[in-house]
Amino acid sequence: VLIPFGGGSNIVAALEAVPGEARQVVSMNLGRMNKVLEIDEVSGLAHIQAGVFGPDMEDQLQARGWTMGHHPDSFVWSTLGGWIATRSSGMQSDKYGDIADICRGLTMVMPGQVLQLRPLPSTSSGPS
Repeated sequence: VLIPFGGGSNIVAALEAVPGEARQVVSMNLGRMNKVLEIDEVSGLAHIQAGVFGPDMEDQLQARGWTMGHHPDSFVWSTLGGWIATRSSGMQSDKYGDIADICRGLTMVMPGQVLQLRPLPSTSSGPS
């Protein structure tokens, strides 16, 4: 079991292995994955690494004239990956949306495969 570690600011014990877990458990620090890699000026979409802390990401975005507009209470101590994993919300969510509204896709690298995930609506209408 591989558990990514970002800011460590969670309150849900996300880093702890399940008691009695028989599989090997490894935690991987994402601290070096801390860059805004690119911004598409036309679409406004950015490619940002999961381990970047809120203030560092905002500094990198603002240097290019952009903002994420997402400021959870843990902004200073938490990472983009953590926000996505916990479906965070924060100040200015009424203007920019929750992280689920802001995130337009993910790339997950796993043994033997790379997954490109696109957003799905968190609510829908129709039969259950």
